[in-house]
Amino acid sequence: MTSFWNDLPQPFFILAPMEAVTDVVFRHVDKLKQAGAPDIFFTEFANATGWVHAGDKAIAGRLIKTDDEHPLVAQIWGGEPGDMEAILSLHCAELGFDGIDINMGCPAKSAIKSGGAALIRRPDIAVAAIAAAKTAGLPVSVKTRLGYTYC
Repeated sequence: MTSFWNDLPQPFFILAPMEAVTDVVFRHVDKLKQAGAPDIFFTEFANATGWVHAGDKAIAGRLIKTDDEHPLVAQIWGGEPGDMEAILSLHCAELGFDGIDINMGCPAKSAIKSGGAALIRRPDIAVAAIAAAKTAGLPVSVKTRLGYTYC
């Protein structure tokens, strides 16, 4: 599998995934800048379990993309590898994302109940989530942190 990561300029600039910020409109406004525009864009994080149980309405447009956004990486979080596999292989790959990023770094209490930084303390689930992400056939990255603390 050829990965877009191999084709990036060195050093490369990433627009970090930010909840309630990096939606499709924000990414397009940021892309309009000629100098300093990111080489990679990330979506807001989308909850895998919410999507499995309630569909697109559960992720409130967080995975909306347009054809001119490349490379665009879908950031997903959750604590159920089966749900991660479902959203990644059945949704993200079909939508044409260039990569998948698993959020294992968010310390917010709402995220650590079943994912985010809580996966630092659950390496078995973290390994299973990465394996599930790989089933989509897209490059996989992980957002993490150095330690585990509450926000």
